[in-house]
Amino acid sequence: MNKFIVLQVVAILGIVLGLDIHISQPQEPILPYDETVELEIITAINAVRIRDGRVPLLRNNDLDFLASQQATYISRWLPLTQGDIQLHQDSFKNGIDERATFIGWQGYGFPSEVYVDEIAAYYPSVEGMMDFWNNSDVHREAIYDFGYREIGVSVVRNNNWYLAYVVFGARPNVLPVMYFAEQNKLYLNHDQSGFPWVFVPSRIQILNEDGERLHDEEWLLWRPRIDLPTDAGDVISVVYSDGINQITNTVTLSEVRVYPSEPMPDRADAEKTVPESFTIPQSEESIANLTESMTNSDGDVRIEYDGRSISIINQAGHDLNFEPFVIYANASGATITSDFIGAFSDVPLSALRHGDCMQMWSFQQTPIAPPLPDNCETLVSGRSVLTLGDRFWLVGSFEVMYNQRLIAICEADVGSCEFNLPER
Repeated sequence: MNKFIVLQVVAILGIVLGLDIHISQPQEPILPYDETVELEIITAINAVRIRDGRVPLLRNNDLDFLASQQATYISRWLPLTQGDIQLHQDSFKNGIDERATFIGWQGYGFPSEVYVDEIAAYYPSVEGMMDFWNNSDVHREAIYDFGYREIGVSVVRNNNWYLAYVVFGARPNVLPVMYFAEQNKLYLNHDQSGFPWVFVPSRIQILNEDGERLHDEEWLLWRPRIDLPTDAGDVISVVYSDGINQITNTVTLSEVRVYPSEPMPDRADAEKTVPESFTIPQSEESIANLTESMTNSDGDVRIEYDGRSISIINQAGHDLNFEPFVIYANASGATITSDFIGAFSDVPLSALRHGDCMQMWSFQQTPIAPPLPDNCETLVSGRSVLTLGDRFWLVGSFEVMYNQRLIAICEADVGSCEFNLPER
């Protein structure tokens, strides 16, 4: 598609209507685009989003176009030493909202409101750009926004420096599917834009290229990350359903990778984890089966919880297997599996390292991730999808199970508990 067709149409309309419209036609920049750095930026942004409990972003052609238009326009002023340059306004003084609306980006609400944002940087490395963005509140808000699900990037190279534009966006009823090749898992999406009446899936189907289910069950429970069936090809479809409506997304796995700048691993070499079956025993039975593996101090695992969050920390001094780890909330009856808690971990749950931690909180209370415990060295998974009513640790005791065995009871008003993991 011609990148400049929209502006050409406007120019024609101006001639037909007799309007005095002067359009400075964007030209392909004399400076080259750098597609390699574009992929590195997407990989870096997805990495920090995943570690902070956000979904990764899928590249979108329309957002690429918006980023490319602005990078092309601003590149004429490189190296940006001319003083006050409006980096986020085009030649018509339009910002990203107006530009996105102009190209027909689908919005929310009545009247339609586009959900987009734009950041830029001029640095000699992706690391420098990320440091700059992470140390600026306004740029951090864009990168870590829960609602965004798609991304566009354009990078213009000026000798050893790069002018980068990144555009974030989300659309109603558009739920990308992404492939985490290193662990052979799918990242699924739901709408966290904050607008009312959005589609919220509760179950999914995974289909092959011929439309056949790749699992025995008619429906699978929606989860943010799920194992890719071993017999899946490169083209699959995911059917999202809320029990009434359905949205189908067909993707080519090699084109929707979470980390697009990384080499594509062989599917046979990717880690395949199969969660063990788990049945919650009754609370009275659980207490009766409590064993000497429970301890109140100096345990392998420490759970810290307060009014904002709950964190689970490996303090054993060695790797721990958290795959059989489950929390049972006595007050609500909710079951929280390690697969849910650690959904965004790029470290295998079967080998969490000393100092690794996982954290859960409610984005309704805390839009930005809460502070980490002092003994957490690396946050491997942050889950913010809890509602205010889901914060089970505030309303009653909860039980910790390991291989269907009760190993600890944590009281709501204590704020922490520690215990050892039994031998498997």
